[in-house]
Amino acid sequence: MLLLASLEVALLVAAPVGVAIEVWRLNVDHSIRTLLACGMPPRRIAAHAAGAALLVACCLAATSGCWHAHMADPGGSANQMLRAGRDVCRAGQPHNVPVLGLTWICLDGRARAVSVFGSPDAPVVWSAADLRFSSDLSAALLADVQVTTKTPRLRVTVDRATASGFAPGVRPGSGAASTRALVFAVAVLVSSVLCAWVLVRNPVRSQLAAFGVGVAGPAAFLLLADHLLALPWTGALCATSLASMAPWAACKVLRVRWLSRPRAGAT
Repeated sequence: MLLLASLEVALLVAAPVGVAIEVWRLNVDHSIRTLLACGMPPRRIAAHAAGAALLVACCLAATSGCWHAHMADPGGSANQMLRAGRDVCRAGQPHNVPVLGLTWICLDGRARAVSVFGSPDAPVVWSAADLRFSSDLSAALLADVQVTTKTPRLRVTVDRATASGFAPGVRPGSGAASTRALVFAVAVLVSSVLCAWVLVRNPVRSQLAAFGVGVAGPAAFLLLADHLLALPWTGALCATSLASMAPWAACKVLRVRWLSRPRAGAT
């Protein structure tokens, strides 16, 4: 699940930033000026970025669709990771679940989930024979719970308990997976092409500035995408518009001078 989230962000950022760095390199060696002097318009130069961006967009669509399927039921994904450790007695060795911060151990022939929290001087050890998360990952249902503290020395046993506040920032994904996949794919494609067009018309002097222009579209999109995608198609259009306008806005913020474009056929 975390791998899909990381891959989604990486693909969304990689294409516009790669295009921005490449256009900056072509501006440095005056290739862009040569093409403009030969009469090639900026939009045609920028269109060459569409090929690579389209390939990235297809990969991003597949990744976003899979990620949305997991986020539609985040508790179910966490429960899948928990189920992988229930056969710890048969395996004969502990099973760590690092994302959730607990370990399955075999105790008296029964699997138990064990975790430690608190300070090293006063640790609190808890274990449970069964652990299941709610669908929205806001609460965990535990059975046969044992809590042991060192200072003060205390041991508490509870048949059933509910713990909340595990992931307060996690929200189940809204909308259809196909909608999210399409919006992310269009966003990376449009952002890459418009980033190239902006930098052809508005060259930057440093590679760092080109990176800033390239990352502006994905950053603006990721900032509000989850909130806007909860809306109907108007939210999807707004999210895509953010990815489109951000490179131009970044250039304005950086106060880059506009390149005087020679007329078609000029030498």
